[in-house]
Amino acid sequence: MLGPGEPLPGEVGTAPGGSLSPLVTVPDEGVEPDVTIALDRRADWIARAVLVTERGAAAERFRHFAVRVSRLMQQQGMRAIAVTSALRAEGKTTVSCNLALSLAGVMTGRRIALVDLDLRRPRVARGLGIEPRIGIEAALHGEATLAEVRHTTQLPGLDVFPVLDPHLRAHELLSAPSLGQ
Repeated sequence: MLGPGEPLPGEVGTAPGGSLSPLVTVPDEGVEPDVTIALDRRADWIARAVLVTERGAAAERFRHFAVRVSRLMQQQGMRAIAVTSALRAEGKTTVSCNLALSLAGVMTGRRIALVDLDLRRPRVARGLGIEPRIGIEAALHGEATLAEVRHTTQLPGLDVFPVLDPHLRAHELLSAPSLGQ
């Protein structure tokens, strides 16, 4: 699975040892965004606080958080992070969306992949105010490639891999060998 800063397969290579620092950058030139993250204060605007309230306290805190996370990821050689909790409505979507938006600003020259793997109650697309044309579940089913599922945004380096249709039997998709790929 792709993590923050990790390119799509075939786009760039990794340095020996898999460290993030020497990754070849992926230019955004010529990449037309196919979705636009809404900047208005619709129902789920809080998941876009970094963009909607650009100078607000929440946005500033997420930027500081992103700087700390990016440093830790580089120091530890981490390529992905997960945001999870045991219960609904604890802020997973808000944290993951705002962290991805902030990381896209902090880790310039690298691709940030925001992957919604809450297949039962997906909220990333709605939280960002985008309407996906295809979802990550298509790649997990083997019906589409990861590149086809990728939704590029107007923010340089930020790609979103949303869920299109909720799945009650999410455990089957998440335990499939295709998830590791």
